[in-house]
Parts: sequence; structure tokens; C-alpha cells
Amino acid sequence: MRKFLMLSFLMTLIFSLSFYSFSQIKKPEEISLSEAKEKYDKGGYLFVDARSELVFKLGHIKGAVNLPVSEFSKMIGEFEKNHPKDTKIIVYCSGSSCASSYTLANYLINRDYTSVEVFFGGWNSWVQAKYPIERTKN
Repeated sequence: MRKFLMLSFLMTLIFSLSFYSFSQIKKPEEISLSEAKEKYDKGGYLFVDARSELVFKLGHIKGAVNLPVSEFSKMIGEFEKNHPKDTKIIVYCSGSSCASSYTLANYLINRDYTSVEVFFGGWNSWVQAKYPIERTKN
């Protein structure tokens, strides 16, 4: 009986500690198309496109910067030089079928960026709504 109580206590302790550590992980907040547009119009937010450079050049949210998730380790140094850790960041990619925005948002959070949100509808919903876009000229 004593072993059972000790084992129960240890399992409860381990579960509590693991729950505490997982609950402390900061996750990016997901925002809708209307919230993204409202923040875009308000200003003060940096839209970050997680798609490849080629796709970004073909079209992106007007004023957005490109930080391809696949090039993160190569490009993060320059990004950090230009954007302080308290920059209000909204990350997006192609749309609801693309997880790159979540991956990039988590990378940025792990680099101590304090305000990172994910625009889950991404490029596809932005274009469908006929919101401001631009193309990069070569």
C-alpha cells in the first residue's frame, strides 16, 4: 500500500510538472481576415510572408517583408537587425492549407519576439477580398 501511495504521488507530481511546463509555452494567436485588415489599416504592424522568395515576388500583401520559413536560419540575422523584438508581427503564408506561418511564428517566438500573430487565411483570402497587394519588380 505504501508503494502504491508513493507511486501515485510521484505520477501526480510528474503530471503536474509536465502540465505546468507545457502551459508556459507561448503560442501565436490566430487572427481572422477582418482582424488582419483592421490591423493593416491601423498601422504599426509588420506583415511577414513565410512563403518562398519567388512566390513573394509574384505577389504579397502590400508592405510585407519576406522571411521564408525554409531560409529562416540564413535570414534571421538580417531580420533581427531591422526589426526589434517588440515589433508587432503578423505572419502569413498561402492560406488555410499552409502551416508555414505557424512554423515561422514559433521560430520568431523562440527568438524572443514578443508580439507574433498568425493570419491563418493568408495570401489567398487577402487576394479574394481584393485588399492591397504588390509585386516585387526584379
